[in-house]
Amino acid sequence: MTLKLYTEENIQNIADAIRSKNQKSDLYKLEEMADAIRNLPTGGDKLWEWTRPDNWPNLDILGRAINEQYDSFYLGTLIFDDPDSDNNLISFQTTSTTELSLEIGYESENQFVLLKSISFISSIQCFINNEIPEEDRRSIYVVRVVPSSGKSWDGPLYLGYMPNSTETQGRGANRVFEVITRQPGLSMSAPAPCSSVFTQRVRYIDMEMLGSSFNSVVYSNVLQIEFVGCDFSKITTYNGSSGGFSKCASLKRLFSNTPLVTAACTNTSGLFNQCKNLLSIDCSDWDMSNVTVVASMFNNCVNLQEIKFLQLGSKITSASSFCAGCSNLREMDLSSTVLTKATSIAYLFSNCTNLEHVKVPSSTYASTNIGYIAENCYKLRELDLSGIDGTALKDNMMTSFISNNFLMENLKLPQNMSLVTQLSLSSLINLTAASLANIIADLVDQSASTAAHTLTIGAANKNKLTEEQLAVAASKGWSVV
Repeated sequence: MTLKLYTEENIQNIADAIRSKNQKSDLYKLEEMADAIRNLPTGGDKLWEWTRPDNWPNLDILGRAINEQYDSFYLGTLIFDDPDSDNNLISFQTTSTTELSLEIGYESENQFVLLKSISFISSIQCFINNEIPEEDRRSIYVVRVVPSSGKSWDGPLYLGYMPNSTETQGRGANRVFEVITRQPGLSMSAPAPCSSVFTQRVRYIDMEMLGSSFNSVVYSNVLQIEFVGCDFSKITTYNGSSGGFSKCASLKRLFSNTPLVTAACTNTSGLFNQCKNLLSIDCSDWDMSNVTVVASMFNNCVNLQEIKFLQLGSKITSASSFCAGCSNLREMDLSSTVLTKATSIAYLFSNCTNLEHVKVPSSTYASTNIGYIAENCYKLRELDLSGIDGTALKDNMMTSFISNNFLMENLKLPQNMSLVTQLSLSSLINLTAASLANIIADLVDQSASTAAHTLTIGAANKNKLTEEQLAVAASKGWSVV
C-alpha cells in the first residue's frame, strides 16, 4: 500500500484556503479541490486581500442569514483587548423613529448566538460588562442592529459609532475589524457604518446613495471598502477635498460592481485625495462625460500604481494636481481626452517621480494654465504638449512647467505660443539635438516684436546645436542662452 504523506489537517487547511479566496462556504471532496483551485477568480480588485484569523466570525454567511429575515442589517466584529475592562463601550446613533434592537452575541458554526438584546430608538450607549454576565464575556463579539418589529426601519440610518472614537478616546479597548451593512433604498449621503479609527474592512450592500453630495467619511484605518449593488446615480459631486474617500490614508483596495461615477456627476475633485496606500483603481465603467472638475482627484496617492481605463470628458474646466505626487505611478494615458474648457492642468503630473510614460490630453482652450505640469518627473523621457493650444499662454501660465526632468530626451511644446517671452529648459540636460532643433523650429516668429524673447537651454544643450540652428532662433527674434 502506498504511504500517505499528508494528514487530515493538511486537507482541511487546503479547503479553508480555497474558501478564503472564493469567499464561499462550500464543502470539498479531495478530488474536487484541484478544479476549485483552478476556478478561483483572478484580479485583485474583486478579492479581499484579507485573511480571517482563527475562529473569526464569518459575517458573509451571517449576513445572508439575517437578510432572509430583515430588509436591513448592520453587522460587525468587535474586539476588546481586555474583556474584563469596564471601559468596553458600544455606541450607535440613528435618525430612525422605529424601535431597533442592538443584539450582542457571537458566531458558532456559522450561526449567530444571541447573548443580549437591548431596544432603543434614536441612540444607544452601553458598556458590555454591564450587559453580559461574567461567564459569557469574550474578546470577540458579533454585533448587529435590527428592527424590533422585524420590518425595515424608517431611517435614514446613520449607523454611527461603534465604538464612538470620541467617547472612547484614550481608552483604547475597542477595535472594530469587519463591518457589513445592507440598507436598500435609504438616503445615505454620508454612509458611516463605523467611524471608529479602528475599522479595517467595510462592505456596503444594496444602498442607494441619495442627496446631491457624497461627503467624506474619514476611515483612518480602513484597508478595504466594497460596494455591492449600490446606486450612485444621484450623486452629483464628491464635494472637493473633504469628499469621496479623501484622506482615507490606509485604504488599499476599493471595489464596486456598479459605477461609482455616473452621468449625473459633475465634480470628482479630491475623490481619492491623499489615499496614500491605494494601490490601483478600476474606472472602466465610470461615466465622466459631464464632470467639470477633476482637480486633486488622485493627489498624493503615493502608492498608486495603476489607474485603469479612465476616460475624461470634454467638459472639464480644471484638472490641476489631478494625480500630482503619485510617486509610484509609472504610466498614464489621457490622449483620448480633448479638453475644450480647461482653464488649468497645472501640476497635472508634478512630483510623479517614477512616471516613465505619459500622454497628456489635448486642449483646444486657448488659456490653459500648464504651470508645473510635469515638474520633478525625474524618469520621464518624453513629453508631447503639441496638442495644447498655446495661443493665449503667457509666461506666468508656464511657470516651471518642465523642471528637474533630468532624463528627458524629447519634448514637444504647445503650438502657437505667441505671448510667451521666456522659455527655460536648462534642467533638461539630456534633450537630444533633434528635439532641440524641433523646439527652435516651432518657436513663434517674434522678429517684429520689440520685447526680448529668451530660450534658456544651458551650455550643454547649446553645444548640441549647429551655428545654422542657432541662427534660425536668432532670425525669429529669440536669444538662446
